Amino acid sequence: MKLFEKNSEFYNIEGQIRKLPYAAEFCCQNFNGDLVEIGCLRGSMTLLYAKVAKKYNRKVWAIDPWYEDNKKYDKNLQGFYDEFLEKIKDYKDYVEIIKASSLDEDTIKKIKNIDICFASVDGLHTKDACYSDIMSVSHCSGVIAVDDVIDSRGEINWQQKMRDAIGEAMIELKDYSVVWPTEENKIEKNAYIYKNEI
Repeated sequence: MKLFEKNSEFYNIEGQIRKLPYAAEFCCQNFNGDLVEIGCLRGSMTLLYAKVAKKYNRKVWAIDPWYEDNKKYDKNLQGFYDEFLEKIKDYKDYVEIIKASSLDEDTIKKIKNIDICFASVDGLHTKDACYSDIMSVSHCSGVIAVDDVIDSRGEINWQQKMRDAIGEAMIELKDYSVVWPTEENKIEKNAYIYKNEI
């Protein structure tokens, strides 16, 4: 069964904290390559991806700048990075950390040289940054999950920028489709970009 077919088990899984690792595991079972996570912050999802990576002898490439000038988190970023390191300590052999912005040219080059089966895009929440992140992982053989395209109450507000970035990327990604979150499919906040054969 394909991951996004109407009767797929994927749709019966509740909560993105379960859906995302399920999609990552599906990709590890069906494609070569590692997992890439853009935007890690405290490492909650990194830990779940690392468990999948260990099971399939893959790596998680964790990309986040943990910048001190992030106005939302400016006083806590070092604490968040320390928390991230603590969370992944038992899986450190399966996590490669790139402590840099996903928008830096060198980081983009590194990402484009990684063989990717699953990618999670949850970096800077602007249209241009989201678009850049999607295009950086667009060689992914499996699924690209883009977070925060709709808020938890189902209202579209600043998340429209994320949706617009996906729409713009889809113009170039001709062999791809998107599953958007709806009440019917029980997807909460993520959109899933995937190659049509999945």
